[in-house]
This record gives sequence, C-alpha cells and structure tokens, in this order.
Amino acid sequence: MPFSEFEGNDSWGYNSSFFFAPDKFYGTELAIKEFIDSAHAKGIAVIMDMVLNHVFGSSPLAQMYWDSKASAPAANNPWLNTAAKHPFNVGNDFNHESPATKQLVSNVVKHWLTQYHIDGFRWDLSKGFTQKNNPTDVNAWGAYDASRITIWKNIYDTMQKASNNSYCILEHFADNTEEKELADYGMLLWGNANYNFNQATMGFTTDASFNNAFANGRGWNQQHLVTYMESHDEERLMYKNTMYGNTSGAYSTRDLATGLKRNEMAAAFWALTPGPKTMWQFGELGYDYSINTCTDLSVNNNCRLSMKPIKWDYLANTNRKGLYNAYAQFLKLRNNPSYTNDFISNKYTVTSTGVVKSMQLNGDSIKLVVLGNFDVNPATANVPFPSDGIWYSMYTNKYQSVVGGSASITLQPGEYYVYANKNISTVTITDVLNPDMPELKIPVTITPNPLRTSATINYQLTESGQLSIHAYDMNGNDCGVLYTGYKQKGSQQFIINKNARMQMPGMYFISITLNQKQKINKLLITN
Repeated sequence: MPFSEFEGNDSWGYNSSFFFAPDKFYGTELAIKEFIDSAHAKGIAVIMDMVLNHVFGSSPLAQMYWDSKASAPAANNPWLNTAAKHPFNVGNDFNHESPATKQLVSNVVKHWLTQYHIDGFRWDLSKGFTQKNNPTDVNAWGAYDASRITIWKNIYDTMQKASNNSYCILEHFADNTEEKELADYGMLLWGNANYNFNQATMGFTTDASFNNAFANGRGWNQQHLVTYMESHDEERLMYKNTMYGNTSGAYSTRDLATGLKRNEMAAAFWALTPGPKTMWQFGELGYDYSINTCTDLSVNNNCRLSMKPIKWDYLANTNRKGLYNAYAQFLKLRNNPSYTNDFISNKYTVTSTGVVKSMQLNGDSIKLVVLGNFDVNPATANVPFPSDGIWYSMYTNKYQSVVGGSASITLQPGEYYVYANKNISTVTITDVLNPDMPELKIPVTITPNPLRTSATINYQLTESGQLSIHAYDMNGNDCGVLYTGYKQKGSQQFIINKNARMQMPGMYFISITLNQKQKINKLLITN
C-alpha cells in the first residue's frame, strides 16, 4: 500500500499530498532505504503503491493554483483538472495530458527507482489517467481509450529507462482490448477474482466461474494478469464463508474447519495456475474479521479504514495452520526452479463453470491437474488429463489411472486433489525422518514399481554395517520396519510384500539406513 507522504497518520495512504518523501508514520528516509536494501539481500522485491491519479488539498500542487470560491483547482492550474473527468475520483484529479503532469510523473518515477531502488510500482486507479470527460458514466470510462494507452506506454518507457525490468502494475479494470494491449507492451494488470472465488468457497454456483481470473480465459498473449482472491478493497473470504455460506444437511461452509478447507481448495487453483499472483495479509490463515470491522470489533461500513486485529494466534489453530501449510506447499512448488518456465507459460486450461472445477497445466517440465468439488453435495465429473497413465496425488496418498484422456471422478463436497504426471511429492520425507542424516549414496532399484503383491529391492552396498529397511506413507507416518540386521558390502536383495500398514493404494517411501546414512526411494502400491 502507499507509503509516500499522505494526510494524517491512520490511513491506507491513498489521500496523497507529497510524492517525493516517505510518510512520517513509516519512518525516516534512511530507515526506508535500509528496509529496501535488507529485503533485496533476502531476494525480496519491493513494489510501491503509487497514487498519482489525484492529490489532496494539503498538497502545494493544489494550493498554489486554487480557486477558493469554487473550492477546486483554479483554471490555470498546470497539473490538475478543475473537476474530475471520471467516476470514483477522490481528491483533486490530475490532468495526465498536461506537460506539467507528465514531467511530475516522470520525476516521481525516477526518484523512487533510482534514489530508493524500489523494484517498481503498483499504480492506484490507473484507469483514471484519462482526459475523456465521463464524470458519471462508469461504462464509458472503461471503454477503450487510445489517449490513456499512450499515457501509460510513456510512463512504462520512463520506468524502464530508469530501471530496466521494473514492475509496472496497473489497477485498471478497463475494456479487455485495452488491458490486453497494455499487457502485450509489458505491463501487469490487477485481476480481481474475489467475488467469483468467494462464491465458490461459500458453495454457490452463481458467478462462481474462475475462467476470467486467468490470462488465458481473457484471450491474452502474455501471463500478465495479477490474480487475487483478497485485497485491501475486498471482503475476506472466510468472513463471508462463516456469515453467508451454503449448507446441505450436516455439511456447512459456515463451519470453521470446513470453510478453511474450502479456502485451501480455492488457493490450489489460484496459486497453481500460471501467471503472477498477489495475496492479502492473513488470507493464508483464514482471516475472518470483516473489512468493515471497527476498533471495538463491531462491523460498520464507516470503519473500512480502521485498524484491524493482528491475529498471529491463528497459527496455534490446527485447521488454520493447515491452510497456511497448503499455501506454503503450493507456492513452494511454483517457485521450484525446475518448473519456473511452466508457471509463466500459457500451456494451461481452466474448466471452472461447473461445480467440479479443474485446471490442466501441460508444461514441459511438469504436468499438473488440479480438481475440486465446490458444491455442498457429492459430485461426479469427467475430468480431462493432458496424457494417459498413472497420475500421482501430490498431497495425499492416492493416485489416479487415466485412459482415453480423461477420468470419471467422484468427489465429496470440498474435496480436491493436485495430480502430477510424475512420481514427485512436496512432502520431503527426509525432513520428516532425519533431516541431518547424510545421504547413503548407493544404487537402488525396486521392481516391479508399481507394486501389486510383492517387489524386489536390489541395492549395492559400498560398505558393511548395520542396515535397516523402513516404510513410510506419503505423510511420513510409520508403516513398519521391513528388515533390520547386519549386511556385508556388495550386492544385496530384499523381497518386499504388502503389510497391514501398506494395504491402501498410493505412494510410499522406502528408507534404507546404513551406518547413520539414509537412502529414500519411492514405491507406488496399486490394487
């Protein structure tokens, strides 16, 4: 959110007044620069929310040329319009076709990019950078505007000259042809999917499609839509779940644990679809205080800007921590360097018009299918997969066999899966077992794999010693010791059979430990 100087202290920062200084409430110039340098040292980019659509009355840009009788900018004001040219304006509207405003914007951009070394801007109300006179017509305001496009291309060019590859993110919400053109030019566009995702998490079918929440659904060439489920301007998912969620018999999305699990399902679609994303603070813990919560915890529309409770205690709640962990798993997967190119590609499709929604990522390094039942009743759907074969559930001990390009799958309400085309897991079994134990570097093969009744483990020991073979399920649960004893250096073989703890089909881990060193192999068990 904005941190350039604004009126007052307790504010979101959109009542801008001075554009070249950090707000006094946030700290000194040196402290801000140290913060940015510290973030950069940890590989974190810092993006500034910049408010140059308007300026408030304390600004000298308004006061130097002010019509006190009209209580508005004077007609000779070089920066400001005498009256706003568009709806939703607050404060005094900038004339972005004015040479003085163009110079001001250029100076502001260069100042923060070069003096503070921020990594770019999220531009507030970028659709307001227009001189078309539509003070009350919202639809006309959002129509394709060639002048506005020219203004934004010039600002983007100025940014890139000052700091190459700096982020230019627009809160635009204009005609799709205009946004697509700006995206093709290199800019990122704010993608508000709050209402659609919340309809789905609450268990309603009306307006619950995600298709427009992703660049491919809009027909864009570039993955430049910054999709979000929550923001400072939108109601919290979990608040509406608990207050207005749908029910069917004993199943209710208003229940805390159920609502959190449905938010987890929504987060899988939000996070694992290619393209940049943004999240709002505590959304990963199911924040359930309304956006209009007052300081006394009552709810009133006049309290939109009031300070909200800080709920770090949510981490002590098992269900909330489960949502937190799911966010971490999804983001860890998409940030894996091996898959980065797939998560910025256009090689995906989203099918989200029905109650069972799915996403297919047909990447070069990884292929994923995300599916979930957003209804409040069980549902069956024929889900497409990019290829036939065995698909592995990444976060549960399951697999899915696919023949003919799709599979008929029945899901309980709120049930979801993330399937991958290869035998990988974000569960790091060595973290569950002995994270500090060195790797046992020996060749191991298990055949057949998948296992139906029995399989043979062949391994080559490079030293003699006390050896154990142990089985674990995908969540790190102990499935029993298969063998323990002394083994000589050389070729070894062991027959593994299903035991009472390894009856369920799914993914298992076979741990071979020798002389305080460990080797992990994966084993798929089928019916």
